Amino acid sequence: GASSDFILYLQKRGYITTLSHNEEQKLLIKISTEIHKNDVENSVPGFMFIPSYKCNLRCPYCFQPHEMHRGEGKYSKILTKEQVDDVFKIIDKYNYGGSIYKSVIEGKSLEFENLNTKNLKIGLFGGEPLTNETKDVVEYIVKLTHDRGGSVMAITNGVELDVYENILKPNYLDELQITLDGTNSFHDKRRVGPEFKKTFQIISNNIDLALRNNVIVNLRMNIDSTNIAEIESITDYSIAKKWTDYPNFKANAAVVTPEGKHKELVTKTQLIDETIRLSTTKKSPFFSYENVAKEILEIALIDNKYPYFTSVNCSSETGLLMFDSMGDVYSCWEELGEIDKRIGTYNSNGINFNKHIAEKWLNRFPGTIEQCSNCPYALIHTSGCAKHAEKLEGSIYNSACESFQEYFPITLASAYSHIEDEILNCV
Repeated sequence: GASSDFILYLQKRGYITTLSHNEEQKLLIKISTEIHKNDVENSVPGFMFIPSYKCNLRCPYCFQPHEMHRGEGKYSKILTKEQVDDVFKIIDKYNYGGSIYKSVIEGKSLEFENLNTKNLKIGLFGGEPLTNETKDVVEYIVKLTHDRGGSVMAITNGVELDVYENILKPNYLDELQITLDGTNSFHDKRRVGPEFKKTFQIISNNIDLALRNNVIVNLRMNIDSTNIAEIESITDYSIAKKWTDYPNFKANAAVVTPEGKHKELVTKTQLIDETIRLSTTKKSPFFSYENVAKEILEIALIDNKYPYFTSVNCSSETGLLMFDSMGDVYSCWEELGEIDKRIGTYNSNGINFNKHIAEKWLNRFPGTIEQCSNCPYALIHTSGCAKHAEKLEGSIYNSACESFQEYFPITLASAYSHIEDEILNCV
């Protein structure tokens, strides 16, 4: 048995406790409630535009329906400059910590304030936000953001990126997430569209263009069982292209989530095994889900601060406002275009929240989810994706564990060895 000194040491460090299971659960709820209160009362909202629901590609695993991408019926509308003006009036009003909480939960009307808009980052999403058809309105969004001292990022397939060359630069359109799903032959089997039968080379050229213009490129791979081996190929390609020499180049891989008939899935654990292996053997730029462990450890061991700094999984749960061309506002990009899921509407008079739906998002955190309040990882995993939880369990007030308990210890061990090296090298 352990000596009493050792047990006292473990107690003092907080590793073991005399609390009962119920008391531990109550403590977890209390702590996560305090962190959540800080989250919602101080978080600045995220702002995103959906210039168009149309898309020039038809990727088979996409979570959005292809009638949306074809621009059928209501999805044919492109965002107008007048709508952009309406949205910026809202942004100018809401661009400070806790504004969504004050408006939705406390029901207070917000007065216009002379706000410091420095660090304002506006997002673009679709459909595909960067096409020839959306060029005028996107340039207008970028101009109005730049006028406020901010800049714009886009989640794009990068196929028509070259038409934006004049605004691809720091402090304008200066951050992009662009997807390649493998090298030439593999990628061109699935990331294709009616007018774009081969997109790999087009996208590769456009990544070159963005990197040369000092734009941040987050290269993304969507991984399933058919292309997990392609991470190594794209690693080799990125190194050969000298993309990895650019400080503005990053790369990440994510698992394809089960949508419709797409069944060739891999687990997050399988993906992590591969990205950790490649970072060790090839200095691969790709990471997948390792960063949670790295972030927690760096705060605890290097910054020497309390590591549980947030209780929410993503900005949807503190106030993300996504404005589309139909005058609707959403909080989650997986719900775009589903009118019964919108959190509100907007027009020249401002934003009109659907209070019941908007506050549902603002009330989700581990303390409101039974499964999480019994979990040792609750303050680290923060309940996982609300939308995935709803798909799997029928409500966002469930956890989307998605094998976190399996893969986190692997990532923790890997992150610890890296941080230990950092600390030892600094001494």
